[in-house]
Amino acid sequence: MDIAIIPLSKNVYQDLFKFEQYNWNYFTQTVGERPDSYRNYDSFICTQNDILKEQAKSDIAFYVIYQQGKLVGRINLRDIESSKANLGYRICQSAVGKGIATLAVKEIIAIAIQIGIKQINAVVSETNPASEKVLLKNGFEYSHTENDAVSLNDTMINIRHFYKLLAT
Repeated sequence: MDIAIIPLSKNVYQDLFKFEQYNWNYFTQTVGERPDSYRNYDSFICTQNDILKEQAKSDIAFYVIYQQGKLVGRINLRDIESSKANLGYRICQSAVGKGIATLAVKEIIAIAIQIGIKQINAVVSETNPASEKVLLKNGFEYSHTENDAVSLNDTMINIRHFYKLLAT
């Protein structure tokens, strides 16, 4: 299986907007709802432009994931500081369970090493065991559980914290 991880740029905005719209209900159920500004294309563009400005300062590294010419996910490193970063990703519903997330996390680890990151942190809701499996397959280690940490669809859920030390 081949995927391409491409840095976020204005060239992918249209594909990314469609990705967010087509998967809106799925993401709401699994990883939480996006702000309403993601529903309006002009607002969406403003948000993405702000992300590009932050990315230019090397505070974040946002990427999109393509498979066979179709945008199937996004993956990012946030809060890059002191050689640490926080991992986040979303995979479209039609691509779930096909190994794309596992491969994308593997590739983002390689990118993180290239830019000097020494530790990646990640959180997973206890309602999302598939994401935990992706992290474990990529060598992340469990740290701790935070009870009633976030609200998902008006229900407080626990989140599990993971980390991966990188050899740079």
